[in-house]
Amino acid sequence: MIEISGRYELADFRKAQALHARRGKVATWSAYYVMGVMALIAVVGGVLAIMGRFPWSYVLISALALAAVVIVRFVVVPRQLKRIFAQQKDLSSPFEMTLTDQEFTMRNEFGESHLPWDSFVKWREDKEMLLLYRSDVVFHMLPKRLLRSDDELGYVLGRLRQSRG
Repeated sequence: MIEISGRYELADFRKAQALHARRGKVATWSAYYVMGVMALIAVVGGVLAIMGRFPWSYVLISALALAAVVIVRFVVVPRQLKRIFAQQKDLSSPFEMTLTDQEFTMRNEFGESHLPWDSFVKWREDKEMLLLYRSDVVFHMLPKRLLRSDDELGYVLGRLRQSRG
C-alpha cells in the first residue's frame, strides 16, 4: 500500500496536458516540418518579394499562418490551461491518494473516489508524470515528484499491468 499526500501545481497540470496531447514522434516532427516550411517561405519569400520575384500574398499568408500557430501554442494554450486550473478548485486543493493491491483511492475536500485497477483502460508516462486513463480522454494525473522512490512507481505500473491481464 502506498499513501500519497500532496497538491497539484499549475506546472503539473501543464505537464499532464502536454503528455495527454502528445501524438508520437512522426506527428510531432511533421508539425515542426510544416512550421519550418512556413518560416522558410516567409523569410526566403520576403527576400524574393523585395526583389520583385515572388508574390507578397504568399509571404503574408505564410507569415500569418506561422504567427497564428506560434501565438496559439505559446500564448493562448498556456492562458487557457491557467484559467482551467484556477476554475477547477479540486485540482488545487490538497489531496490524499491511497494505492492498494485492489484499488486507487483519491480523497480531497470535494469528495472521495475508489477505482479498481481494472477500471483504468490505459496509462501514459514520461519522466515527470504518470497519467491513469479511465477513458480515452478522462485521466488521473500522478506527478512522479510525489512518489518517494522508484519502487513506488514500479508498484503502480505493476498494478496497472496486472489489471490489464
